[in-house]
Amino acid sequence: MQYPVVWHAGTAAVRCGLLLGVLLLLTGCAARVPGSITLPEQRRQEILVGWRQMLARQCPATVEADLTLRWESIAEKGAVPARLLMRERACKVSVVTPLGQPLFLFSTDGAWFRLARVQDSRGFEGSTASQAWQRYLPSGFSHADLGSWLTGQPDPLRPVDDVRLDEASGHAWILYHGPAGRERFLFDDGPGLVLRRLLTDGDDKVLLEANYAAHTAVNGCFWPREIRVLGGGFGTELSLRVKQWWFPAQVEDAALSFAFPPGYVVELLP
Repeated sequence: MQYPVVWHAGTAAVRCGLLLGVLLLLTGCAARVPGSITLPEQRRQEILVGWRQMLARQCPATVEADLTLRWESIAEKGAVPARLLMRERACKVSVVTPLGQPLFLFSTDGAWFRLARVQDSRGFEGSTASQAWQRYLPSGFSHADLGSWLTGQPDPLRPVDDVRLDEASGHAWILYHGPAGRERFLFDDGPGLVLRRLLTDGDDKVLLEANYAAHTAVNGCFWPREIRVLGGGFGTELSLRVKQWWFPAQVEDAALSFAFPPGYVVELLP
């Protein structure tokens, strides 16, 4: 499918750029989780061994990527180039023109976020505990998970609650239970790849879904080059095509944030 390239900082572009940085805007999807069945205990243990081996990989903590961000909704579709920089809970996204001129910037350290809209010199910032942030978050979504949703890398410290067989693909679902719902990872234990991630509520309705494909191997770790995010809050489907992953050895803290330029009108979001 061909997408027109959009270089203005329109509403949909801003929403999708925010989603790239924080995955906030795709909530309320009414899909149900795929069917699954119980695994024999021996097979279950084999899959758990593969899962733990994947989690034990020493993957870089700092990640940088050049990518193309595409979105499609009933009202609009388009694409923009972007650059992503992540380290643990910190994340910075720069959406730019083909000449490298910024359209807008987003950053968060997990506790505070900022958004700069270059077209009209507007800035927005606030706490990740604020109503402005929380009203877009699916129940059970943690701002500490922002980077892991984009890379497909789960938290290695969480205990697994269940392992089931996906009826359609034959791969395994790794389940984690939370106070507000569940997270599911579709796992191919052959190469050790996460193919899909679901966040569901207590009624097993899908709140957020990410699909990962075209993985590239770097130092024993696999990084997806195609990421598709689905949800229903704004009726938008978002896809990311990563041109290149980088793993810088050292990044200054200042590189993961930005200061609003002089002359910007900055609004503190409640």
